Amino acid sequence: MKNLPSQQALPWLLVLAMTSSVIAGTPVSWKELPEAVRATILSNGGKKGQSADMENKKINGLSLYEAPIR
Repeated sequence: MKNLPSQQALPWLLVLAMTSSVIAGTPVSWKELPEAVRATILSNGGKKGQSADMENKKINGLSLYEAPIR
């Protein structure tokens, strides 16, 4: 792959920056998480009280959550 001049690289950097902000979720505290999400986190090795991210994307009208687990 050859080196791109800085003027050509800038649009790609902007696309990457915009993509990462679209993919990133919104932090949700433990108290705000639905009970089903809390139960899923705990049953997969998560810890009570931890936060999770609610993703900006929905599948079949359902919200997606992301949380660190074991």
